[in-house]
Amino acid sequence: MAAMVQYMVVSDGILDGTIADHPPFVTRAWLAILFDAEKLRGRVHAPVRKLANRAKISNDEAATSLAVLQAPDPLSSSQAHEGRRLLPIVGEENWYTVVTWEKHAEEREVFFHRLRQQRYSKKKTPPQSLERKSE
Repeated sequence: MAAMVQYMVVSDGILDGTIADHPPFVTRAWLAILFDAEKLRGRVHAPVRKLANRAKISNDEAATSLAVLQAPDPLSSSQAHEGRRLLPIVGEENWYTVVTWEKHAEEREVFFHRLRQQRYSKKKTPPQSLERKSE
Protein backbone atom coordinates (compact mmCIF):
# COMPACT_ATOMS: atom_id res chain seq x y z
CA MET A 1 0.00 0.00 0.00
CA ALA A 2 1.42 3.37 -1.03
CA ALA A 3 2.10 6.02 1.60
CA MET A 4 -0.36 8.90 1.68
CA VAL A 5 1.07 12.08 0.21
CA GLN A 6 0.76 15.14 2.43
CA TYR A 7 0.91 18.79 1.45
CA MET A 8 1.86 22.01 3.16
CA VAL A 9 1.32 25.60 2.08
CA VAL A 10 4.48 27.71 2.21
CA SER A 11 4.52 31.43 1.56
CA ASP A 12 6.67 32.66 -1.30
CA GLY A 13 8.19 35.01 1.29
CA ILE A 14 10.54 32.18 2.21
CA LEU A 15 12.40 32.90 -1.04
CA ASP A 16 12.95 36.53 -0.06
CA GLY A 17 13.50 36.03 3.66
CA THR A 18 16.80 35.89 5.48
CA ILE A 19 16.71 32.08 5.46
CA ALA A 20 17.83 32.41 1.82
CA ASP A 21 21.03 34.11 3.03
CA HIS A 22 22.20 30.76 4.38
CA PRO A 23 23.50 27.75 2.44
CA PRO A 24 20.78 25.75 0.62
CA PHE A 25 21.01 22.88 3.12
CA VAL A 26 19.70 25.22 5.85
CA THR A 27 16.66 26.02 3.71
CA ARG A 28 16.09 22.29 3.08
CA ALA A 29 16.27 21.64 6.82
CA TRP A 30 13.88 24.53 7.53
CA LEU A 31 11.33 23.23 5.03
CA ALA A 32 11.55 19.74 6.52
CA ILE A 33 11.01 21.19 10.00
CA LEU A 34 8.05 23.29 8.83
CA PHE A 35 6.48 20.26 7.20
CA ASP A 36 6.79 18.17 10.37
CA ALA A 37 5.66 21.08 12.57
CA GLU A 38 2.44 21.32 10.57
CA LYS A 39 1.36 17.92 11.89
CA LEU A 40 2.06 18.83 15.53
CA ARG A 41 0.80 22.42 15.57
CA GLY A 42 4.17 24.10 15.74
CA ARG A 43 6.15 21.50 17.62
CA VAL A 44 8.74 19.29 15.99
CA HIS A 45 10.94 16.39 17.03
CA ALA A 46 14.23 16.93 15.18
CA PRO A 47 17.17 14.83 16.29
CA VAL A 48 20.12 15.48 13.97
CA ARG A 49 19.98 12.11 12.20
CA LYS A 50 16.21 12.30 11.64
CA LEU A 51 16.47 15.85 10.28
CA ALA A 52 19.36 14.85 8.02
CA ASN A 53 17.35 11.95 6.59
CA ARG A 54 14.19 14.02 6.20
CA ALA A 55 15.94 16.97 4.51
CA LYS A 56 18.33 14.76 2.51
CA ILE A 57 21.40 16.51 3.95
CA SER A 58 24.42 15.26 5.92
CA ASN A 59 24.41 14.92 9.71
CA ASP A 60 26.92 17.81 9.94
CA GLU A 61 24.66 19.99 7.77
CA ALA A 62 21.65 19.08 9.94
CA ALA A 63 23.53 19.99 13.12
CA THR A 64 24.64 23.28 11.56
CA SER A 65 21.08 23.98 10.41
CA LEU A 66 19.68 23.44 13.89
CA ALA A 67 22.27 25.86 15.30
CA VAL A 68 21.44 28.49 12.63
CA LEU A 69 17.68 28.13 13.17
CA GLN A 70 18.06 28.61 16.94
CA ALA A 71 20.41 31.60 16.63
CA PRO A 72 19.22 35.22 16.73
CA ASP A 73 18.63 36.78 13.30
CA PRO A 74 18.78 40.57 13.55
CA LEU A 75 17.55 40.95 9.95
CA SER A 76 14.51 38.69 10.33
CA SER A 77 11.13 40.23 9.52
CA SER A 78 9.86 38.65 12.73
CA GLN A 79 11.69 39.86 15.79
CA ALA A 80 9.90 37.44 18.12
CA HIS A 81 12.62 35.89 20.24
CA GLU A 82 15.25 38.04 18.49
CA GLY A 83 14.44 36.51 15.09
CA ARG A 84 15.06 32.93 16.16
CA ARG A 85 13.10 30.37 14.16
CA LEU A 86 13.31 27.49 16.63
CA LEU A 87 13.24 27.34 20.40
CA PRO A 88 14.16 24.15 22.25
CA ILE A 89 11.40 22.78 24.46
CA VAL A 90 12.75 22.62 27.99
CA GLY A 91 12.90 19.10 29.36
CA GLU A 92 12.19 17.43 26.01
CA GLU A 93 15.34 16.38 24.19
CA ASN A 94 15.42 17.18 20.46
CA TRP A 95 11.97 18.82 20.57
CA TYR A 96 11.51 22.37 19.32
CA THR A 97 8.82 24.99 18.89
CA VAL A 98 8.60 26.88 15.59
CA VAL A 99 8.43 30.46 16.87
CA THR A 100 6.20 31.91 14.14
CA TRP A 101 4.01 28.86 13.58
CA GLU A 102 0.82 30.46 14.96
CA LYS A 103 1.28 33.57 12.81
CA HIS A 104 1.75 31.46 9.70
CA ALA A 105 -1.17 29.20 10.65
CA GLU A 106 -3.42 32.28 10.72
CA GLU A 107 -2.09 33.39 7.32
CA ARG A 108 -2.78 29.91 5.90
CA GLU A 109 -6.32 30.00 7.28
CA VAL A 110 -6.93 33.37 5.57
CA PHE A 111 -5.52 31.91 2.33
CA PHE A 112 -7.79 28.85 2.49
CA HIS A 113 -10.81 30.96 3.45
CA ARG A 114 -10.31 33.09 0.31
CA LEU A 115 -9.87 29.96 -1.78
CA ARG A 116 -13.12 28.49 -0.42
CA GLN A 117 -14.91 31.78 -1.15
CA GLN A 118 -13.61 31.80 -4.73
CA ARG A 119 -14.76 28.22 -5.29
CA TYR A 120 -18.17 28.98 -3.79
CA SER A 121 -18.55 32.07 -6.00
CA LYS A 122 -17.74 30.05 -9.10
CA LYS A 123 -20.40 27.49 -8.19
CA LYS A 124 -22.99 30.23 -7.71
CA THR A 125 -22.24 31.97 -11.02
CA PRO A 126 -24.39 30.55 -13.83
CA PRO A 127 -22.39 29.30 -16.80
CA GLN A 128 -22.20 31.61 -19.78
CA SER A 129 -24.18 30.45 -22.80
CA LEU A 130 -22.15 29.55 -25.84
CA GLU A 131 -24.91 30.70 -28.17
CA ARG A 132 -24.96 34.27 -29.40
CA LYS A 133 -28.09 36.23 -28.87
CA SER A 134 -29.79 37.46 -32.04
CA GLU A 135 -30.18 41.16 -32.36
